[in-house]
Amino acid sequence: MMENWERQVARILGVPITHIEKRYYGNIQGNALHVNEETMLTFYDYLRDGLHFPFAATYTNHPVTCIKLESELSLDADLGIRMECETKHEKQLILLTALTLDEADANASLVSLYQAWMQKYG
Repeated sequence: MMENWERQVARILGVPITHIEKRYYGNIQGNALHVNEETMLTFYDYLRDGLHFPFAATYTNHPVTCIKLESELSLDADLGIRMECETKHEKQLILLTALTLDEADANASLVSLYQAWMQKYG
């Protein structure tokens, strides 16, 4: 059975859930939710429209301020989406999957949805 977060991802990617569920229960695993260049761009657009900047996060146990998503032109489906972040000393690009947000942050649900998708389908 599809989990709720997978249904959310299917809606974001514009994939009919009935199409996915048929493949879930059949012998053929569908790849409708798998990360590729097209699905990455779709999720990128969703995050671009939904995230509120700047926001605080943690990266390798250090606080960072996330300023913006990496340029759409630089996306790599194998790496995933990166975020431009500031530390005390510099700006750097950090994989969105490597960031931790406080659960109370307004962006936490979007980021955790992306991270779950990348972990399972990336």
